Amino acid sequence: MAASSVLQQLRRRSTELSVSRADLAVFFDAPSLANSQRRRAYATSRNGAGIRGGAKSSIPSFEPSLSPPVSHRRPTENGFLAWYLGSLEARPIVTKCVTSSLIYAAADLTSQMITLPPSGSLDLIRTLRMTAYGLIILGPSQHMWFNSLSRVLPKRDAVTTLKKIFMGQVIYGPCMTTVFFSYNAGLQD
Repeated sequence: MAASSVLQQLRRRSTELSVSRADLAVFFDAPSLANSQRRRAYATSRNGAGIRGGAKSSIPSFEPSLSPPVSHRRPTENGFLAWYLGSLEARPIVTKCVTSSLIYAAADLTSQMITLPPSGSLDLIRTLRMTAYGLIILGPSQHMWFNSLSRVLPKRDAVTTLKKIFMGQVIYGPCMTTVFFSYNAGLQD
């Protein structure tokens, strides 16, 4: 299609759906809009509130959308997920280490509660050992492993994903299993 016919279709669709200039500016990422206006325009174009009368769009799903591509979406609400994603961007290794240690602590406490006899007590030294393993060993090693794997195999297709899974099972998995049991054996003595 020629550029003029694409513009005509966009104009026709914008009048049919009553799309505002702010919605179009969000699509083209115009720098003249402030961030709050851009988020508000994006939210109304995505949830249908910007469509006249609240009616659903008659455009088939294979048609191009007036919303920005998925890669430009950012969490607009304040909350735990936005905070966590911000922490991952600002301090990726520290965030992954702390996350790994919390998961290991929760998993160990859960397994102890499931297998605990009625008169038994929790082994907090074991839980501390598992937490330290997640913090000191697993968090940094997984960060390095997945980053290096993404550099070696940058594609995201099915074949590359299967290669990554295979490498993880053949190389990383056995190494980390050996480290895990060696770490536990060394600290239990």
